[in-house]
Amino acid sequence: MKTDFLKIQYQQGIDYYAVLGLEEGASPAEVNKAWRREVLLHHPDKNPSLVIPSSSTGVSGASTPSGSEEQNAKIHLINQARLVLTDPVLREEWLSSFLSNAQQPQKPKEEGPHVFRHISLDEFEPCYASTTSGGTGEAEDEEEPTHFVHPCRCGGEFLITTEQLDQGVDVVGCEGCGEWVRVGYEVVEEED
Repeated sequence: MKTDFLKIQYQQGIDYYAVLGLEEGASPAEVNKAWRREVLLHHPDKNPSLVIPSSSTGVSGASTPSGSEEQNAKIHLINQARLVLTDPVLREEWLSSFLSNAQQPQKPKEEGPHVFRHISLDEFEPCYASTTSGGTGEAEDEEEPTHFVHPCRCGGEFLITTEQLDQGVDVVGCEGCGEWVRVGYEVVEEED
């Protein structure tokens, strides 16, 4: 019965590697790690920004049926991808079905990680190399900060260095949970 349902999905051309953001041939350990990351990003209990307020109910935290259905469908697809890619029999069955339909698993888009939210650089705390308080806080002179940090909800932090800013990097991840944010800032050109 489980396999019949999966065959229906195979005919629709779903690339389970792309669903989890993996390269073709990923190991079961890589699949499980990617599955956990994706579930945390798309589960409404773990990601409060996914709860879409309903103006008709006026209840704070209520979600619209369509938003809830979309979230459930995404979580279902993520779970199904893990099921198929960690079971050798199901993986082979899916690959043969996928390939017999003249479709190749697509490589993940080169768009980078899923950005959870946008945070202005002004909200990050500047850190200075020469301070005695562990590197954070205000500098006594006109010294430039070496990096900036912002707390993550997991207890970790997002860190972006001045070198990354100079290179135009604007997406950084939390080492604690793997969440990604886009850092908003303007590049100021120095005049000679």
